[in-house]
Amino acid sequence: MVNLRRDLSLFPQVSGVLENNDYLDKWKDHPNVMYARPLVQPGHKCVCVEDGLPTWVAELMVSKGTAQESIDFINQIVASLEIPITPSHHVS
Repeated sequence: MVNLRRDLSLFPQVSGVLENNDYLDKWKDHPNVMYARPLVQPGHKCVCVEDGLPTWVAELMVSKGTAQESIDFINQIVASLEIPITPSHHVS
């Protein structure tokens, strides 16, 4: 049986400073998650789409039986994540 993979890069919903990368811990050891890895270290500034070119804060890859299952699963993960950003009005 072939499993289909889906990957996704995440960006924050608000601009500010990333507090930690613990938000990924729940998914790192899930059997259908190939990886859930941070791209930004805690303490670094991040930019959301509304404020400019977004900062990719993490990347995910999942594997499921069908393309739709992979899409649905990665969307479920994204919906469950709360990226810990201390908001700022302007990030440079």
